[in-house]
Amino acid sequence: MKLSFIDELAGQILIPDYEVWKHQVYSRTGKQFGDLYGHVTGEILYHVQTHCKKISKDSFKYNGWNLTLITTVDTVTGEYTTKLKIIGNPSKIFYSGKNYDNISFEAFKEILIDFSNTFSLQLDHINITVPTETSITSYLDFNISEESICGRFKTFQNKRFSEMLNNDKDFMGYRADNTHSGFKAYLPAIKFGESLNSIRTEGSYNRTQSFVSTTGVKTWADLLKDEGMYRCFQCVMSKWDDTIIYDPTLKRNRHYEGYINEMILKGHDPRYWLDDFIKTASDKTRKKRLEEYRKLSFVKGEGLHTRVRNCIIMQGAEFRDVTSWLPCNKSEEYSNLNLINKDRVKESKTLLINSISNMPVTEEKTKPLLINSAGAIQEQRLCIACNKDITEQKTGSRFCSSKYHGEKQAKKCRNQISNLEWNKKRGKGKHTLQPTAEINNVRRKAHEIIERARRRMYSDP
Repeated sequence: MKLSFIDELAGQILIPDYEVWKHQVYSRTGKQFGDLYGHVTGEILYHVQTHCKKISKDSFKYNGWNLTLITTVDTVTGEYTTKLKIIGNPSKIFYSGKNYDNISFEAFKEILIDFSNTFSLQLDHINITVPTETSITSYLDFNISEESICGRFKTFQNKRFSEMLNNDKDFMGYRADNTHSGFKAYLPAIKFGESLNSIRTEGSYNRTQSFVSTTGVKTWADLLKDEGMYRCFQCVMSKWDDTIIYDPTLKRNRHYEGYINEMILKGHDPRYWLDDFIKTASDKTRKKRLEEYRKLSFVKGEGLHTRVRNCIIMQGAEFRDVTSWLPCNKSEEYSNLNLINKDRVKESKTLLINSISNMPVTEEKTKPLLINSAGAIQEQRLCIACNKDITEQKTGSRFCSSKYHGEKQAKKCRNQISNLEWNKKRGKGKHTLQPTAEINNVRRKAHEIIERARRRMYSDP
C-alpha cells in the first residue's frame, strides 16, 4: 500500500472574487470570515491601516484546517486583494488529532479533494508554503525504547541534537534545527502512550523555496502525483542520512584504520563531530569515512542508523515499484536507497568481517571494510607505496594524492615510487647508480691527464 509522507501541510491562494466565494463557503460550512458590516462567525485577528493601505486578517477553523484570510485594500484606488492561508495536518485529521502514523496515499488524496470541494478551491492554484513537514513512521523488526536511543543522536547537518519531551516531561526523542530546515526523531509510543514498536522521523522546512527546490512540488496538486509524493519520501531519507548516530558498543581494534578508532573513541562527544571530524579531511572523504563507520556499526555493533534506514526504505517501496520511469530513479541518489541486507553481507566469501576479530598478529595492515550500499563487496585499491586506501581517488591512481591524504604524504609516496623505478632501471643499489661506459671513459681520460701532469712536475730540474 502506498503511503503519504506529508505531516503538516501549508499553502496559500489568491481569491479573485471574494464576495462570491464567501457565500459559497457559507452555504457549505455555515461559517464565514470576520466582516465588519455583517454577522461575524470567524475570529477577527487584527486590522492595520496606513496612509495608503488597509490590511485586515481574519481566521476560523474547520475540520482540522486553520484558515486565515488577509485582505489588503488600497485606500487611494479602492482596489483590494484577498489571500487565503491554509494550515492543516492530514494525519491528524484522519486519526482524530493524533499523527503517530502515516496515512495511505488514497486517504490523503480524499482529504485534499474534500477540502477543495468544500471551499471551492482548485488544488493546482494553492501554492505550497511553510510550515510544511514530511514524515515517515517506521515499524521496526527489532525492539526499540528510550534506552536504546538515549545518547545516540549527536548531530544533524552540523547542528547538535536537543532532547524532546512529551507532556509528562518524559524523554521521547531528539530534534535539531538549522537555518533552512529541521529534523525530529522520536518514539510515538512515548508521545501518544500507545504500544507501538516504531520510530517517527519528521523533516521540516523554514523556507518555502528550500522545500520547492528540493522536491519540485509547487502546488497541492503536485502532491497527488506519485512523483511528488516520492520526492517527499526522499527528503526524509536524505535528512536521516545527514544524522550522525553514535554506537557505544563498538570497541577499538589495532587492525582498524586510525580514523575509525578515533570515531569510536571520541564519537560520544558532539563537539568531535562538529569540530575535529570536520577538520580531518575533505567533505567527500569524511562522507566515505562516515559510511564506513556505519557499516562497521551495522556488522559489529548496534547498527541503529542502518537498521532504521532499511525500515524507512520499505515504507517507500511501493512508490519505487510504480515510478521506475522517474529520472531520479536512474540517478546515483536512487541507487543509494538500496537496502543493506545483513544476510547477503554475511554470506559473502570475500568479506573480511570475521577475520577482523580472529586475525593473527602481524605487521601487515588489514584492508578496511568496504561494502557498497547494496551490501556487496566494493573493489578496493591500495597505494602501492604505503598500502593506504585510495578507493575514492581516480581509477588510474597508483599512490596517495594530496587531495585525500595531504601534500606531505603524496610527495613521500611519489618519491618512493620514483626512486624504486629509477633504481630498477639503473641497477640494484638502493640509492647508488652503476657507472655507464661513457662515465668510465671520462674518468679514465681525467686520470691520464692528472698522471702526466704529475710526472712532468717531478721530472723537471
